[in-house]
Amino acid sequence: MYFVGLDLAWGERKPTGIAVIDQDGRLVDIGVAQDDASIRAALQPYVAADCLVAIDAPLVVTNPTGQRPAETALNRDFGQFEAGAHPANTGKPEFAGTPRGARLADALGLDMDPGSRATRRAIEVYPHPATVALFRLGRTLKYKHKPGRSFASLRSELLRLIELIEELEKAQVPLRVTDNDGWIELHEAVDRPNAFVKIPATVAGLPAIDFTSAAYVAGRADRFYVASDGGGTQSGGVWSTADSGQSFRSLASPIGSVTALALSAEDAPTVYTATFRPIDHLVMLWAFHDTGGTPTAPVGGVPAAPSLTVATAAAPAASRARAADRAALRRARR
Repeated sequence: MYFVGLDLAWGERKPTGIAVIDQDGRLVDIGVAQDDASIRAALQPYVAADCLVAIDAPLVVTNPTGQRPAETALNRDFGQFEAGAHPANTGKPEFAGTPRGARLADALGLDMDPGSRATRRAIEVYPHPATVALFRLGRTLKYKHKPGRSFASLRSELLRLIELIEELEKAQVPLRVTDNDGWIELHEAVDRPNAFVKIPATVAGLPAIDFTSAAYVAGRADRFYVASDGGGTQSGGVWSTADSGQSFRSLASPIGSVTALALSAEDAPTVYTATFRPIDHLVMLWAFHDTGGTPTAPVGGVPAAPSLTVATAAAPAASRARAADRAALRRARR
């Protein structure tokens, strides 16, 4: 049996955290996914048989305004610990239809009935109140980026959460995370903020070439872009990631050799690139508003490249003949 934790983003443009624990309390998988299809694919190996999927997002929302009864009760008990829940109602666009969490549970064939005895189930959970109760905290840990919080304080709070979770290995019902490679990398990245963390050389959607530029979306370190000039060939381009480098998508640069890259300071940024075409030294600047859709060709296309003149064996002979004619003309004039 597997226990799956899903820190579900409210939309498909932001990453969703995934963690999987086996029946012995051992962390077997940790990672991120973005759209619904990638989330389903990541969970599929763990939900085919007995499983409990805990989703940090509303599953059932029927009230047109205000809070759900569960949120009212939870806020009454945990508001003093700064661990209250955001109100969910059908007046909000994200809950006007079937909530995202419910759609995923249904697509995976999971039973959402709280009183169900099914062996494959999905439940709604509240991590902040859970950490307050589990670790006997006086307030929630402030590890999420918000205005007024320094990097040092965010790092300190997140490091404390990591250490508290690792201490659960000694609990009566143990949770074992410290021998998982993904967890080790996460802990090291937080514990050593000034150290380089390697992104694998081969990841989905990213070619194995040299990269000349990189830029990230302001306030979203999980979203960044890389560019390559392809070593002066058409194998270069621009690629983006929304899951901290686990997968990339190509922006289909009109000209492959990208020599410079910059972003605007928006959640859906405008990507500015400079390109160079070696065959005719054509330099161009481009702007691409990345809203997550499929890139299309530029309006008006790309200026055609000049055709190369191929030298033939007859050319040198003709050149020598012309030279001889000029020499003969000079002699005749003397």
